Amino acid sequence: MTTSRCKPMTFQENCTTAARRWSICDPKKISVLIALLAGPIAAQEVAVPSGVPMTLYDVRLETEPEEVARFRFVSAAIDPAGEGRSFGDLVDDLQFICEKVVVPSLAANDWAGQSVVISVSSRETEFGVYDDSVTQFFQPYQIKGDTCAWEEF
Repeated sequence: MTTSRCKPMTFQENCTTAARRWSICDPKKISVLIALLAGPIAAQEVAVPSGVPMTLYDVRLETEPEEVARFRFVSAAIDPAGEGRSFGDLVDDLQFICEKVVVPSLAANDWAGQSVVISVSSRETEFGVYDDSVTQFFQPYQIKGDTCAWEEF
């Protein structure tokens, strides 16, 4: 699997050849996605309809075996020790994030992939590492024009 990550402070040095192929790190096209690709250095709070605090802390653009954009959020509101919000409480927010944040950001940067996975964790986690102390929700989507179609795992 090839994964691309760009960070604003050093995006030209850190972008892989695969990311450049889709102009993700082209300074002329970095407009919207630059803030989203900041990773843990400069997390972005995203306002969602429910008002639940959601912070984007990681974006991963995978090119193999297929093109998948992964947008990783953190929200203490899903922690069972806190508010304990359920997946059902966030469904509309995830749809909103996909259509109002993810789709425009990827389109502005010529990302050709149609698969998106949005995840929300009760705290930041290392990608691909299971931690049973962290509550995590995942929702895959297919981009269809300006909308996101719910996908099943």
